[in-house]
Amino acid sequence: MDRRKIAVFTGNRAEYGLLNPLLGELSSRASCEVCLIVSGSHLLDDFGNTVCEIDTSMVQSIRKIPLCVTDANKKVELLLSCSSIMQQGAYMFSK
Repeated sequence: MDRRKIAVFTGNRAEYGLLNPLLGELSSRASCEVCLIVSGSHLLDDFGNTVCEIDTSMVQSIRKIPLCVTDANKKVELLLSCSSIMQQGAYMFSK
């Protein structure tokens, strides 16, 4: 039986806390291969670089998509960064 490849995206600590039980359940199933895509504040020092707190035992792989924002108050820069995350995420989902 082929394993289902399931990608889960998380962009901040609060969201990850909500996804954690789901990741545990999916990872416990032999029929699922879980990939966690991490971006947003998880990768920013200003927000604690929380990617280090992610439980790697619950996922088969973790992919990082950096958030390229130098000033979160600049709306155009933020939109361009979100667009980049979607493009890179689409590429990862296609694999």
